[in-house]
Amino acid sequence: MFNTRVGRDLTLETLKAGNDAVLICVGAQEDQVLGIPGEGAKGVFAGYRFLEELNASKTARPGAVVIVIGGGNSAIDAARSVFRLGATVTVAYRRTKEEMPANREELEGAIEEGLGFLYMVQPTEVVLDAKGAVRAVRFMKMKSGTVDTSGRRAPVPTGETVEVPCDAVIVAVGEKVAAGDLAHGSIELEKSGAIATDRFGLRTSDSKVWAAGDATTGPATAAEAMGLAKRAARAINRALTGEDNFEVLFRTFDYINRIPEDPGKGRMNRSQRVPPSERRGNFVEIAMGYTGEQAFREAERCLRCDVREAAPARDGTKPGRGALRPVPERIGGRKE
Repeated sequence: MFNTRVGRDLTLETLKAGNDAVLICVGAQEDQVLGIPGEGAKGVFAGYRFLEELNASKTARPGAVVIVIGGGNSAIDAARSVFRLGATVTVAYRRTKEEMPANREELEGAIEEGLGFLYMVQPTEVVLDAKGAVRAVRFMKMKSGTVDTSGRRAPVPTGETVEVPCDAVIVAVGEKVAAGDLAHGSIELEKSGAIATDRFGLRTSDSKVWAAGDATTGPATAAEAMGLAKRAARAINRALTGEDNFEVLFRTFDYINRIPEDPGKGRMNRSQRVPPSERRGNFVEIAMGYTGEQAFREAERCLRCDVREAAPARDGTKPGRGALRPVPERIGGRKE
C-alpha cells in the first residue's frame, strides 16, 4: 500500500485488526535539531530533508556561502553536494578531525575538493540581519575533555566565541526516530523516540507488534537493520506457528576453505577518478572504474585476507613455500 502514512492515513489499530502480526521498520527519518536561536530562519536547512529534496530535483543551491554543521556522512554528503551546486562550503564540527564519524573516503574526497573545515566549534546562534536573513553562525570554541561514552574525548566550552559569515546553513547533526504519530500511545517508546522492544525477540509492549532496524536502535547501518529484521521475522514465525522452524527457509551449503599454496601478491588497484577541478557544477560519477589491465591485475590478486605468511625464523631464514597460517580445511553446515 503506497503513499500511505500509518498514524495519519491508516491507524496501527486497523493494521492489527487485519493481521496476526505487524512489524514496524520505519527507520530514523527525522533530523535532529540544535535548539539554538535563529535555527528556524528561512536560510537554515535540515540535512536529511535537503539531501532528499536534492535527489528529487526539488531544491536549488541554498546559498552562495554555506556552512554545514555536523561531522557524519549526511553532513559530508550535503557539503559535497552544495559544492557541486557552485557554493563555497565550510563544514563545522564540534570535535577533532580524527573523531569525525564520516567515512574516511568521503572525508578525503571533501578535502581534495577544497571544502573548508572548522574543528572544535559548537554552534550557539544563527545570526540574522535586519530582514531576518541568515548573516553568520556564531560558534563557541571547544577543547577536548575527558573520554565520554562514545569512546571519544568530550568537547568542552572554552568561553571564546567566533562568528563565521554565511548566507545559508545546513544542519546535519544526525537523525532520530519519530514514531509518536504511528504509535499514538499504543506502544511504548524510549525517551529518544525509538520504539521500545524486548532485546531478544524484538516484541514491543503490544503483543501483536514487533519492531526492528533504526526504529529501535536509532541511526545505524543497513546491515544491522537487516540483521534485526531477520531476528524479528524468526520471532514472529515462532509466535504464530508455535515452532522454531525458521531455518528451513534458508539453504544449507558447504564450501572449501583451502589455503592457496602460492597466494598472489600485489597492491590493491585504484580506479581512476574525475579530477577535483572537474567535479564542480555537475554530479557525474567520480569513480571511473578499472582499466582493462587493472581489472586483470585485480582478478589475479589473492582475496584471502585472513591468510598470513609465517614469521621468519630467528636466524632470519624466510619461511618456505606454503608456510601459511593454518585455517580449517572445511566449514560445513553454515546457513545465511
